[in-house]
Amino acid sequence: MRSTVLQNVIVPVLISLPCRNHKGVCARDLLYSADVTPFLVTHCDSEAKTLALGAQIGAHLQAGDLVRLSAPLGMGKTVLARGIILSLMDEEVAVTSPTFNLIQPYTGRLLVWHADLYRLNHPEEVLELGLDDALDQGAVLVEWPEQAESMLPPGGLVVTGQDLGGQGRSWTLAGDEVWRKRMIKDLDDDCT
Repeated sequence: MRSTVLQNVIVPVLISLPCRNHKGVCARDLLYSADVTPFLVTHCDSEAKTLALGAQIGAHLQAGDLVRLSAPLGMGKTVLARGIILSLMDEEVAVTSPTFNLIQPYTGRLLVWHADLYRLNHPEEVLELGLDDALDQGAVLVEWPEQAESMLPPGGLVVTGQDLGGQGRSWTLAGDEVWRKRMIKDLDDDCT
């Protein structure tokens, strides 16, 4: 993986993000705010490298953290979530997309709730999933956060993906200063 650490700048990375999801919602308008800015762009040209990026994020995950995973359909959001989740488990577990049951808990060194909001028809439906309670107990990973962004707690880590065709994927990590410090302090050259 190749990475670029973005220091003290707000970069025009937002231009390259997928704008419209399958329901016409513009992800770049919803996912970033004044305190959530891009700080790392990394390139993954294999599933193994995407899993490694997930493991790197998982190493910094704490109870109360919300991680938004936003990218076009089939981009690898679930692979990234799998890397995060497996890094926190004491034993091997099967991690699949919770597209049909919407949310799936995983218990390991940290309780992690994996949600997929793709099938929501209205943002308010996310309230039925109990994400606030899940955040009180552990961390929450949300695929397709733009489906209910107005109903999700602010802040957290935002990971957006872009398909580079046959060259793999580009992942942009954005967050507040707390996330920036957590992730940047020990980035591994082999993984990033």
